[in-house]
Amino acid sequence: MRVLSLLALLVVAVWAAPSQAQLPRIPLPGGIKLPEIGIDALLKEEPPLTTGLADALISLPELDRWEPPLAKLPEGGLQTKDGAFVLPGPGRYHFSLQSYCLRAGTHGPGQGEGYLHAPLKGARAEIIRGILRRSVEHPELDQHQVQLLLWAVLARTNLAKAHRDLRETAKLLLTAKEFGALSGGVWGSLPDAVQNRLVREAGPVLGPLLATEAKLRRAFSARSLPGYDELERVAVLAGDPGASDGPVAPRTRWSYDPTKRLFIRYNPQGYSRTEVDVYWPERWAVGRDNLRRIVRLADQSGNVIETLYDDTIAPFTHGQAPGLTGYAFSGYRLTRRDPADAAAVQVREIKAPGWTFVGRPGKRTQQGLAGGVFLAENLGNTRAGLRFAVDVGDLKDRFDGWQERYDQANEAMDRWDRINQHFDHQGNDGAIDDLTDMDHYNNGLDAATSQDMFDKGDWIADHLARVVNAWNYCSDALAGLLSNDDADSEARSFDPSDNAAVPTHSGRQRLGQSARSR
Repeated sequence: MRVLSLLALLVVAVWAAPSQAQLPRIPLPGGIKLPEIGIDALLKEEPPLTTGLADALISLPELDRWEPPLAKLPEGGLQTKDGAFVLPGPGRYHFSLQSYCLRAGTHGPGQGEGYLHAPLKGARAEIIRGILRRSVEHPELDQHQVQLLLWAVLARTNLAKAHRDLRETAKLLLTAKEFGALSGGVWGSLPDAVQNRLVREAGPVLGPLLATEAKLRRAFSARSLPGYDELERVAVLAGDPGASDGPVAPRTRWSYDPTKRLFIRYNPQGYSRTEVDVYWPERWAVGRDNLRRIVRLADQSGNVIETLYDDTIAPFTHGQAPGLTGYAFSGYRLTRRDPADAAAVQVREIKAPGWTFVGRPGKRTQQGLAGGVFLAENLGNTRAGLRFAVDVGDLKDRFDGWQERYDQANEAMDRWDRINQHFDHQGNDGAIDDLTDMDHYNNGLDAATSQDMFDKGDWIADHLARVVNAWNYCSDALAGLLSNDDADSEARSFDPSDNAAVPTHSGRQRLGQSARSR
């Protein structure tokens, strides 16, 4: 008891001094040594988890209206192995998963606010990932038990001194080495007076979070562990967090993970359950003509979109849109397999007098076929021959809106330049040129067609929407640098615990994901 009293007196004395003060290295009974550390050092210490919006992977606002159909699951559903879901093939998969609050002292998910995909980072990121992953192996543990352990780790609790219930959970979800790493440390030994000063010096943003951590540490070390509801009120703030510090994405926002080559979307239902969509792009064949215009898109299910151009209209060029040439559409021919007879096909032709750019804004490039890595099944240099007699009125208005489309093209270029930085490789100019052309084409098709052009329930609208799938495949191809011989048929896996869902609203909680179904 004398040693503990001496330790407490020394800590209080030093922390009452200026923040630069340090605990002295002086002999203590039993050979105990105190580290040289002060308020500044503690405030600069890397938190257990640092993942934030700045760490989010690629956000894709252009997919906010995109809702691909669900893929058919294999018999028996998707199996999990080591906490990961094995995706049997391309398509969209939906999971309803247990999720966890990973930022105590903030508000839970709101209504309609988007979350992005980000890697777990911080001093204890690997330990937190391990807890989420191993929770799948212990279905006997209640979700609340797992959440309490995560809050304890985030609050820098000394697990060796924690309540026995918490220690029992920790022994199931942590390795011996991890348990040892979480037993000890300065934070769990700070007197209340020191912790209060630390909160004051941390400032208005960090201070309240440190105060929440201190409350949780005291609760987890108490003889009687408070009930979950009481701890939840400390960790999950009630009410409205107010305005966000920055722009807030909608709940429909998709992210792209270039390391997994998967598109991912989070839809939290409170902090304890998240609906997760994972999309593996279907493979598409892209055909161009001699002018490098996209004339044919075809997937592996027999869906084909052929584009017809009106060469009676001179191509559009403008000195303020360098590197780009505009070409007028004449119409489209759409083909699909007949749902009632797999051996038959259905064909529809529509008139749509829109237009598309070809090229890369601000840079004139020599676009040979070899430059486009996603042209794995290029259909040759064929000109679009058949044209429709389209009454477009005054042709001089055909390319109205070119400035807006040029601005969109520049935004796309900036986006894909940023995306390219996420890859282990740096791609090549041809790959980005091809992807940019698909972006032009998608914008042109979207402007030329609308839902009210077709009868309700008509398959044409759904068919045209597949162009977005082809665009996604081009993005994925850029990540993988697919070659002509690349079958891209190996199964991909999705481990929810590898990443966190980070809020685009600055006042909301980041969420950890597990493979435990809700």
